[in-house]
Amino acid sequence: MIRVADYIAEFCVKIGSPDVFLVSGGGMMHMLDGLACNENINVICAHNEAAAAVMAEGYSRVKNNIGTLFVTTGPGGTNAVTGVVDAWVDSIPLLVLSGQAKRSQNVYNSGSPGLRSLGGQEVNILPIVKSFTKYSEMVNDPEKIRYHLEKAVYYAKTGRPGPSWLDVPLDVQAAMIDPEKLEPFVPESCDQDRSLLAGQVKVITELLKNSQRPVIIAGHGIRLAHAEEEFLRAVETLNIPVVASKLGQDLMDYDNPNYIGFGGTKGTRAGNFAMQNADLVLAIGSRLAIPFTGYDYELFAREAKKIAVDIDPVELNKNTIDLDIKVQADAKEFLEILLDELQKNPVSEKKEWRERCQSWKSRYPVITPEISCHQRPVCSYNLFDRLSDLLDKNGIIIADAGTVYCIISQVHHVKAGQRVITPAALGTMGLSLPLGIGAYFANPDAKIVAVTGDGSLQMNIQELQTVFHYRIPLKLFVVNNDGYVSIRNTQNSYFNGRFCGSNPASGVSCPDLKKIAYAYGIPYESLHDQDELDLRLPGIIDMPGPVICEVFTCPDQQIQPSVSSKVLPNGNMASMPLEDLWPFLPRDEFLREMIVKPVKYDDE
Repeated sequence: MIRVADYIAEFCVKIGSPDVFLVSGGGMMHMLDGLACNENINVICAHNEAAAAVMAEGYSRVKNNIGTLFVTTGPGGTNAVTGVVDAWVDSIPLLVLSGQAKRSQNVYNSGSPGLRSLGGQEVNILPIVKSFTKYSEMVNDPEKIRYHLEKAVYYAKTGRPGPSWLDVPLDVQAAMIDPEKLEPFVPESCDQDRSLLAGQVKVITELLKNSQRPVIIAGHGIRLAHAEEEFLRAVETLNIPVVASKLGQDLMDYDNPNYIGFGGTKGTRAGNFAMQNADLVLAIGSRLAIPFTGYDYELFAREAKKIAVDIDPVELNKNTIDLDIKVQADAKEFLEILLDELQKNPVSEKKEWRERCQSWKSRYPVITPEISCHQRPVCSYNLFDRLSDLLDKNGIIIADAGTVYCIISQVHHVKAGQRVITPAALGTMGLSLPLGIGAYFANPDAKIVAVTGDGSLQMNIQELQTVFHYRIPLKLFVVNNDGYVSIRNTQNSYFNGRFCGSNPASGVSCPDLKKIAYAYGIPYESLHDQDELDLRLPGIIDMPGPVICEVFTCPDQQIQPSVSSKVLPNGNMASMPLEDLWPFLPRDEFLREMIVKPVKYDDE
């Protein structure tokens, strides 16, 4: 006989997630002891559940396996919510185990609708998390612990991944069970008839053969399906241009001749030209989010046949892009069948189109001469460009919110084997630091660079102690732009520079980071201009142990290129399509680059 708490700890080991993230609390005291008694468990302690959840997420992203989070009852669970939501929208598998008041003293079991709290520090957490978890349940019967754990992990990792949450009352944690007599979870048979998918692949292959300007959109679903190798083989076989989504940009080397760029409202000019001028778009594992397709999504790839491969039928059927073919399938299964079909029915090379896309990539770099010659303060684009050059092929680079969130996707040139980690759907402030901690425990041999803003850092600054405590060799770059530059840019553009909650004069100030670094016992460096960046950045990257490097950057840093609005000759404002990015090209040059019919406005 063993305790439920001991069974839970051993289960974490069995599923390949022995590194568990937590903030301790009385509501989980037996589960804590179960972890302490298991010599194969590695407990990583955060200083806030909000950060612990993100650490588990970072671990899962890098490991490409489930991450595990333990939280206590009440505020322990509610603190973790944003990190779990981030995992939900970015399809990251997590197993969350929350402590709860004992069965006779919690709202969930009380039978009293509207009761706000019953036990000590108690919150009825399950209704809160239900909308952003794949499986959420209270474990009321100790004999069902195996069933619930196996079901939670199955749902978290099967289909479109995401978090599962089990609420475990104190008396259940302490209950004694016979592990040999526990009921397993047996999923329903999900054997699918591959003939339907094979038929769709045949149709898609014919469309590829008949197209003149095909483009593949590479999405995060490829990595989630463990289909990276099949994807690269398919790209090599088809030899057609690839545009990456936010979470798909680290699937292939930037220097691969088929990689054209990153797409979207903050995409690269080359990537957007390729998508918008295509006559066929094949999106694999991308949910085609609005920031990727543009806010006027009816203009996305408007003259192309649009095909989406997605395991989530809800994404395929959402009311945005009008898809010509919807393929509900796992990306790996789709690519395997496609590769088989291409052996029997090869697609001829689209050499002229591929060369056109490569020309856009070479002629429209993000780092322009105007940016590269900027001296003081440091231009954020030059910072990311130099980090891109210096990070080795096994490195991990992380960026969270605001300008760093946008610039990393535009500028970082991925080397094969590198990982680029961002909270893609939410762009949540303050995640770079805890994501970096989680990434370290998933791959302690990798060089990890995390970039955040001076405003963003305040959201989880307490986790600098976690870095110090575990001696994590994280290179944390803090972009000092005097607060929140992204919202300041918005206030400048739309509200005549009336700042509110975005700089010191309007209520937001940040502490002296050098003093903060000293207080946490972490070495501090600073960079003020381009000469310092060029001279000292290589040494900072190679410093042993952790370091905080404050980079003083432009307080009005703009994101460019970017979808923007344009004042027409008649004075009206028009939102530009993806291919027409600001800074706007001379109109005659832009029109020369367009193959499809450009969007025409009334006054043109």
